[in-house]
Amino acid sequence: KNRPNSINLNIALSNINGTSNFSHVISPEMGENFGNGSLHHLDIHKKDLINHGCKFVDYKITTITYVELLKNLKTELKLDFNKLDLMVLDVEGFELSVIKGMAGATIIPEIFCIEHGHLGIEAITNALKSANLPYRYDTSLHVNSFYIKNN
Repeated sequence: KNRPNSINLNIALSNINGTSNFSHVISPEMGENFGNGSLHHLDIHKKDLINHGCKFVDYKITTITYVELLKNLKTELKLDFNKLDLMVLDVEGFELSVIKGMAGATIIPEIFCIEHGHLGIEAITNALKSANLPYRYDTSLHVNSFYIKNN
């Protein structure tokens, strides 16, 4: 309603194209719209959610790499673009796998905001480097780190 030109895809970014189980989290206080769902919760995060009384419901979902997503956006949805200004990645501890699936991408975000709360800034920075993604760390705010594409 608020974003009439948005495109919503019922898929999950990953380092593989296929299917996986997505664990939806239901909070005793916030209910179904709590967020915190993930393809893979870190053990410490899952224990914390359980200790807060959260319940989990698993769904089988389609996974796709970032590289494959770009191809699909251009071929199937006929979107013509060669630049991505901003990407925000918040996948509850699954960030390293998504970054791995970005290796070889021809279009990457100019500014990349990545939640580091579950993994730490160093792990995120190392994953970007391992995937040969040309970013430099800029700053952090709360549990989010901002990376700037090297131009």
